[in-house]
Amino acid sequence: MKRALLILFLFSGICYARLDSSLAGWWKLNDNVETTAVVDSIGANAGTLSDATGDPNTSAHDTAGIINGALIFDGTDDFVDIGDTSINVKSVSLWINQDDIAGNEYPIDLDGTSYLSVESGVVTVNGFTAALLYVNGVLGTSGATTIAAGTWNHIVITDTTSVDTDDMDIGRVTAAYFAGKIDNVSIFTGVLTAKEVNYLYSGSKGLEILGQRILRGRYSGNQRTRYNIN
Repeated sequence: MKRALLILFLFSGICYARLDSSLAGWWKLNDNVETTAVVDSIGANAGTLSDATGDPNTSAHDTAGIINGALIFDGTDDFVDIGDTSINVKSVSLWINQDDIAGNEYPIDLDGTSYLSVESGVVTVNGFTAALLYVNGVLGTSGATTIAAGTWNHIVITDTTSVDTDDMDIGRVTAAYFAGKIDNVSIFTGVLTAKEVNYLYSGSKGLEILGQRILRGRYSGNQRTRYNIN
């Protein structure tokens, strides 16, 4: 028993260290105040919520998430504009809970051509060079793996070829939008392993535990840098 606990502890420590060093953007989407600002809890790439025909304040879009709050999108004109992050990304993680599976949904776009779509319930990775798709901790197949509506699903995209996130949006791809809830969006500069993906899915529920470690400080090269986790 002690041996098993020790192995679990060491594995968690390795996950913490690798995810910590690779994490480059983290939008928890816990924003629930009368402002359009959407906080990046790990960097300087705060987003702006847009709702052209409704209330653009995050308080009007706040809903229960996979952990703490999330944002809800109407599928018509709601999205979070992150813009140019100047980050070369090799992994993307997010939780989505879409309203239905009848139509096509577009949860996230990195640069206008590299994005995630859910078409009649089928999860498809678009514009990546040689992407791996994980759905709820399990390696899937782009264009074949399906998800259900009305429930939270964890999706991770990894690729050994990085994508320059120079025009990032949450909740839309150009003029196509997402209807449902999105929570805990994060981008990484490294390729997440299958174990790390499963850890995010079943262990930390989208980095919230990792955030407590970062709150105590993290190393960047030989320089210790502290981050304010919102």
